[in-house]
Amino acid sequence: MYMFNCSQSNTIIAPMSDCFKIADRFKAFEPSFFKEIAEMVERNKPINLGVSVPDFDVYPQTIIEAMRDIVLDDNTTMHQMTKITGHPRLVNVLAKLYSQLLNNKVTGDNILITCGAFEALYCAIHSIINHGDEAIIIDPAYDEFEVLVKGAGGVPVHTCLKRTGDGTDWQLDLDDLEAKITDRTRVIIINTPHNPTGKVQSLPLFTRSELEAIGQLCLKHNLIAVSDEVFEWLTYDGRTHHRIASLPGMYDRCVTIGSLGKACHVTGWRCGWAIAGNPVVRMGL
Repeated sequence: MYMFNCSQSNTIIAPMSDCFKIADRFKAFEPSFFKEIAEMVERNKPINLGVSVPDFDVYPQTIIEAMRDIVLDDNTTMHQMTKITGHPRLVNVLAKLYSQLLNNKVTGDNILITCGAFEALYCAIHSIINHGDEAIIIDPAYDEFEVLVKGAGGVPVHTCLKRTGDGTDWQLDLDDLEAKITDRTRVIIINTPHNPTGKVQSLPLFTRSELEAIGQLCLKHNLIAVSDEVFEWLTYDGRTHHRIASLPGMYDRCVTIGSLGKACHVTGWRCGWAIAGNPVVRMGL
């Protein structure tokens, strides 16, 4: 490090380059895949499905009208700072909705409103992972899962969905999943409906039996499931989205991630949430 005297005083100032250094835990990270996609989109002007931007109008009129009503409401407190865990009006609506969806009594104390679902994932993983803890990621996976685990000081451990039948179906390899569990394993990260395969039930979603098997592993090995369910409302052809937190014994072992942006196609509004049944985990969020 080189030091020099400021001409206007006797203060010793270090070179700026010694100050602005990236933290060691981020030095090995690759450039974001989404950054590369965004640059290609800017050059070639295709329809960008990578960030859920179609070329037709899909915005629900009801949510646009609801936002307009809030903006024009005489109740100016709607625009002021509120509880750090989220505005009570939104929290109460989500508590009522997810009490039904998760088959458990969800209260405002179980919910954290975040700036998009990504922040909810960030809070969940950073509240659970200690340095050296392992997190199992089911590939193919959203690339930021690994980034978040490493950023929290954890170690990503990968297992893969396997193709079956004619190659159009995906199935969880439960034997390999359990084989990856060690005494350092802390969490299994689930994404259902699945990004990027669209796995929901047989074809696009995790089946109930698969989620039950994951739940049994969590109970057996004392693990937490972080379940990214931002596409929970995007199911088709009569398929059913099953929520792992609704299964017996799993509500207290799950952090469920949801997204207003994905549900209503307003991703730019950046509104997400995390729901944790266990009060200790919820306090960590």
